Amino acid sequence: MQEQEIEIKILDIDTDAIEQKLAELGAIRQWRKLIVEKAYDFPDKKIRDNNELCRIRSVGDTVEFVYKYAEDRHDGFRSAEELQVEVTDFETLEQILTRLGLSSFRHREKYRTSWKYGDTHIEIDEYPSIPAYLEIEGGKKDIEDLVLKLGYTMADTTTMTGSQTYRHYGVDPYEDLFEIKLP
Repeated sequence: MQEQEIEIKILDIDTDAIEQKLAELGAIRQWRKLIVEKAYDFPDKKIRDNNELCRIRSVGDTVEFVYKYAEDRHDGFRSAEELQVEVTDFETLEQILTRLGLSSFRHREKYRTSWKYGDTHIEIDEYPSIPAYLEIEGGKKDIEDLVLKLGYTMADTTTMTGSQTYRHYGVDPYEDLFEIKLP
């Protein structure tokens, strides 16, 4: 499936306060799951040098293979074209990518709580080594409206990628795993 992704982030959030505001607004909590992600590239960094991303991600019992490309940042939003397909076996796909000459350069885990508000998707991401942040994805106007309803302004948002967010906090973006799995 191919889709255009438009999103922003709000860093350093109070997860309980955000979830309470979302519930008060009538947003629907979809799920909370552990996400394990590995990103791949060729030894010459061909994918990263083109500002693209190739990753395998497990979201609970689901495994996704994603390729993001054509990233653009303007007007305070980040957008990218994305190809995504569901696969059945994380480890076999890892072996296929390795045999094709790619290797994993990043391995991270996070707990994600997913909400839906109209056509807007809201994700609360909690990592082992950096503060929780909010990611809002949807149409530009819907994102702007929700940002205001949550008590923020667009000046409080960022278009940083996950790795840029790690660097913002001075943390290595390439490996971040939970030592003990949270409930």
